[in-house]
Amino acid sequence: MEQHNKYGSDFVRITHNHVSINNPAAAAEIYGQRSGFLKSEFYDAFHQVRPVVFNTRNVQEHQRKRKYMNPAFSARALSKFEPYMDEELCKWKLKILEMTEKPEPVVVDLVTWSTWYTVSCSRAACWKLRLIIFPVANFLAFDVIGSFAFGTSFGFIEAGEDFCDLIRTIDIRGEVLNALGALSLWMRPWMKYNFFDKFWSEGLRAISNLGKIGTEAFAHRNVLSESREDLLSYLLAGKNEKAREPLTDAEIIA
Repeated sequence: MEQHNKYGSDFVRITHNHVSINNPAAAAEIYGQRSGFLKSEFYDAFHQVRPVVFNTRNVQEHQRKRKYMNPAFSARALSKFEPYMDEELCKWKLKILEMTEKPEPVVVDLVTWSTWYTVSCSRAACWKLRLIIFPVANFLAFDVIGSFAFGTSFGFIEAGEDFCDLIRTIDIRGEVLNALGALSLWMRPWMKYNFFDKFWSEGLRAISNLGKIGTEAFAHRNVLSESREDLLSYLLAGKNEKAREPLTDAEIIA
């Protein structure tokens, strides 16, 4: 910002391959699908198993992968998913009500269920509870996404816990990959040897753990003889298509 202010320009060249742009109108030009701009090397840090729509820097690969994913996000597909989402919402609401109907005051963690809050035993207290459920509850979000992706929820709402440590795994993984992406390319492979800061070792374990969870979920879903339409059903259809470049198992797992 100092450089932008100094030169009075929306465009400042920082290095030979880095231009800083300070104009909101440029967002659509830069990030648009046909802009011609490639994603930076930052996204290479997020490769796990294979590049996916989010992190591939190759325009042709991005278009190929989107072709298989887009049908899952069509208006028709999303409207067909609504009843299953409603099921998870009802389970979540019943669980919240169950927590508030105990005879003694209870503490509800609503970052997991949404923010710390003490709820009294009276029905009138429920309106207070509703006021603070605006943040997305993790258990609800993950069960809805599990249902959408794999045709069945993770079951966090009913269990009242994240029994496979998935939420923490994704949080830690995101932090370490963002940190890796900010490092120079030559430094990234060496961070697994950084034994002085457990941030790196814990993050790399989380990356491995998420890969294991994803692989197991794929294997379980792949053997189901009958299943409703979900994200994986569309991807599996892409695997079996007689296309020139069908999806591989590794791509679907990624």
